[in-house]
Amino acid sequence: RNTMTSVDEIWGSVCEKLRETLMPPIYKVWITPLSLVSFDGRAVDIVASEMAQKVLRQQCYNELLEAFRETVGFDVELNFITEAQASAESSEESEEELLDEEEKCTFDNFVVGKTNEFAYAAARKVAESDNIPFNPLFLYSGVGLGKTHLMHAIAWHIKQRCPEKNIVYLSAEKFMYKFVRALRYKDTAAFKEQFRSVDVLMVDDVQFMGGKDSTQEEF
Repeated sequence: RNTMTSVDEIWGSVCEKLRETLMPPIYKVWITPLSLVSFDGRAVDIVASEMAQKVLRQQCYNELLEAFRETVGFDVELNFITEAQASAESSEESEEELLDEEEKCTFDNFVVGKTNEFAYAAARKVAESDNIPFNPLFLYSGVGLGKTHLMHAIAWHIKQRCPEKNIVYLSAEKFMYKFVRALRYKDTAAFKEQFRSVDVLMVDDVQFMGGKDSTQEEF
C-alpha cells in the first residue's frame, strides 16, 4: 500500500529505482533533468523537453512504468509535458488574482492614439455595455502594443461595474492543455460546462491554436 503523500517523495523513489535499472549514462542524460509536477492518483505529469520525450518513449518507457508501479502500488498513466505547458498550468490566474495584480492595466492608463483608438473604443463598449452588438471581440496587433492591457482593462472595468459577473482569463495554451486533459480522461462534459457557465471568457495569444483543428472546433 502506498504511504507516500508528496510528489517529491514519489519522484525520489522512482528515480532511485531507475538508477538501479538503467545504464548510468542514460540515467544521467535523460532522467536527471526530469521533474514530476503532478500526480492525481491515476496519472502523472512529467516535465521533459520534446527531444527527451521521444527518447523516453523509445528507450525508458517500460522502466518508468515499472518504477512508478513499484512505488505507488498500481499502474499509472505517464504524461509528458513541456516546460511551457507546466508554466501555463502553474500560472493560471483566478479572476481575483488577475484584477489584484493588474490594477495598473486600466482604461485610464491606456495611451490612445490613431493606431489603436478603434480597438480602445471597442474594448470600452464591451466593458461598459450589457448589450454588445459584436461578439466575440478579437484584438490583433504586433507584440507589445497593448492587447493584453486592453483585455485586463475590460476585466477590471466589468468587475468594478458588475461584481457578480464570472470572468475567466487564460492563455490559449492553457485552454488547449485543459482540452487535451479532458479528452484523455473522457471528461469533456465538465470541460464544456466550465467555459459555458462564465459571463466573460477572455483568451490571450489565441494564435497558438493555429493548425490545431480539434482545439479550434471546440473553442
